[in-house]
Amino acid sequence: MSTFQYVLIPANTSALPITKTGSTAGGLEKDELVQNAKEYFFQQSDASKHVKALKNASPEQRTELAEQFKKQPSNANNPHLHKLSNEQILQLLESTHATPSCEIIALTIPTRGNGYQAVSMYISQFTDGMSLNKTASGIVLACGHGLPEAAGQKQPGIYGDVFVGRAKDDEAGDEWKRLDFTPDDLLPNSSWIQVARTPGGGGGTGGGSSAAAPSLSGSVMQQLRLGGDETDNATLTDTTLTIEEEEDLGYTWDQTDDEVEVKFKCDASTKGKDVRVQFARTSLKVQVKGETLVDGKIGGSVVVDDCTYTLQDEGTGRELCIVLGKLETGLLWGRPVVAR
Repeated sequence: MSTFQYVLIPANTSALPITKTGSTAGGLEKDELVQNAKEYFFQQSDASKHVKALKNASPEQRTELAEQFKKQPSNANNPHLHKLSNEQILQLLESTHATPSCEIIALTIPTRGNGYQAVSMYISQFTDGMSLNKTASGIVLACGHGLPEAAGQKQPGIYGDVFVGRAKDDEAGDEWKRLDFTPDDLLPNSSWIQVARTPGGGGGTGGGSSAAAPSLSGSVMQQLRLGGDETDNATLTDTTLTIEEEEDLGYTWDQTDDEVEVKFKCDASTKGKDVRVQFARTSLKVQVKGETLVDGKIGGSVVVDDCTYTLQDEGTGRELCIVLGKLETGLLWGRPVVAR
């Protein structure tokens, strides 16, 4: 059984990064780094006490808690939230607090330029009251990304303790495995950071785009914005967050924890036989009537069998809708197509 190293970066600036060791036995599906990060943030947030308090509350107290949550400044103008009943809100709060989870920021996506090495940061959803992690925020910026907004915080950034790890994700060899990531890799002059900022290096664009969607607190907002799967309520089916609209590139897109949806406008005469879509683990090719709309790297890895497309009427024209099933669920893509 082999092992790998990853790093815990404390938010406390006086504390040094801590090297952690994990087993590779679980592979991608039972990745020990992800499991350990989720459990760490769960214990750190004291979430179990919140669940117990909600379950033991009287009907009157539960109603009051739901109404107070809706009136919070960060929730007051959310139209999706106000479509839910008080009981639905409380059920989502309970499920969010009861399930260990974390958010994943893709510092680099695997490309030929970086040797198909992905570096990811694992952060807590529970940002209220946490200190700014200056080291982690600096790494996000160094990789060419903008800083995400954080719920309950006045300035963008990464808050609280975070984990950082590396993996090799080689489409050609169909290989995914954990690689070592040590405190030395956190230095600004580290080779992987330098590569990330170069064309094809897998990092951001130089500060304009965020590495992930806003870091959300551990609340119903995570379900509303990212399409969480801990509820069966039909009212949540249309509450995914549109991360970015790219009309100038010919498509719009949004994402949930599990899927990325990309939509192309087509003229009214477009038929199914005019469309050709080729899915690969880390690339996508789209042709309509012989014109290539996309042919290049995508923002993450997908399960090819979970990818589909449909052609449907939309207004006076037609719309080609492509759904990409994420290989690593919960990993937020910075954009659907990295290179066209």
